[in-house]
Amino acid sequence: MELNKSAGSRLMFIDMARSFAIVFMLEGHFITLTYGDYFEIHEAIKQYGASGNFFLDTWHDLRNYTAPLFFTITGLVLGYLLMGHKGESFWKQKRVSKGWRRGLKIILWGYILQINLEYVSSYFNGTHSGHIYTFHVLQCIGTGLLLLIALYGIHYLFKKIKFSLILFIAGVTVFALYPVIRSYGDTPFPSGAPLIIQNMLNGPNSVFPIIPHVGFIFFGASIGSFFREYAKYTKKVWFPAVFVASALLIILIIRSITIGIALNIDSPYEFIGGLWLYKRVTYVVIFIGILMYVEYFTKFHPKWFIQMGQNTLNIYIIHCILLYGSIFGFGIKNFYNKNPEHGVPLSFGEAVFGAVLFVAFFAVITHYRYQIKNTLLYIPRLVFPNLMKS
Repeated sequence: MELNKSAGSRLMFIDMARSFAIVFMLEGHFITLTYGDYFEIHEAIKQYGASGNFFLDTWHDLRNYTAPLFFTITGLVLGYLLMGHKGESFWKQKRVSKGWRRGLKIILWGYILQINLEYVSSYFNGTHSGHIYTFHVLQCIGTGLLLLIALYGIHYLFKKIKFSLILFIAGVTVFALYPVIRSYGDTPFPSGAPLIIQNMLNGPNSVFPIIPHVGFIFFGASIGSFFREYAKYTKKVWFPAVFVASALLIILIIRSITIGIALNIDSPYEFIGGLWLYKRVTYVVIFIGILMYVEYFTKFHPKWFIQMGQNTLNIYIIHCILLYGSIFGFGIKNFYNKNPEHGVPLSFGEAVFGAVLFVAFFAVITHYRYQIKNTLLYIPRLVFPNLMKS
């Protein structure tokens, strides 16, 4: 049986997944910043596994999957698109040139968002903390895209090796290296390297280091490449179920091998400590399978929601400026903050209400982005008609 879908090559469930990821990020960041008891809830869950509040525990657990979902879907999109340009020379492929340019652009934006008026002032006063060198989500995603292009180049040279297999091996390798990097503890690696390099792995300002987070990008790209390689089957009703079942079986095998190695081989590295990464991949795979069936059977394509998934970079940049005061050093954090020294803490109900408004704001500006852009450029176009031609 073949599901009743259009013949278009775009997989709408990918945009749906990106939309869910960006919404989870927006509400999660808003509540985390403003909810007055967040520290206590986080520590209780960290120490005891639960805080005693079912809704807070569920919300906190879902937050743990936001970044893995975002990284995985990012890789899935590029992996899927790269495999759609067979027969063209490597450097002439549109997705190759767009991919590395976007990777560099995302990295640049990541560091720009860490510069603000407060940092500039502290820098000249000699009191800066090195925050500008933080390796955050955009730097990790941008680096992941560049590494994907490099792996695609390897596939281009050795075409007999499936791209999905190369990416899968790369993902397993990155996850396997996580216990090795973690063994360094607070000792930056590589020793003596500039702080901006150390932060890519385990430096003092590593928020989303390459290891293990780029592993999610590689696994996502492996899935996207797999979908493209077997595109003629993706619209079959059985495909999502077979995909999820096969992926979970492979993950189970990898986990079993990892546990076997940890129990039977004397090693200074705690390989079992990296198994939580595969747990994240497991739930992301299941979520992707669910969205595939949602798309197939319900045609759930709310325009406003899908548009958010198609404009994630712009949303991320604007949300950093509004919420954390990136670039200008002044944002919502100056008014409402879980830390009473920096703002007014909110109750959980108030924080949830604020998060709903925050998400709704981005849904509106994303939907009307062209009208907003034309309005903002109206006067500049009048003053500089030749320079502002679109």
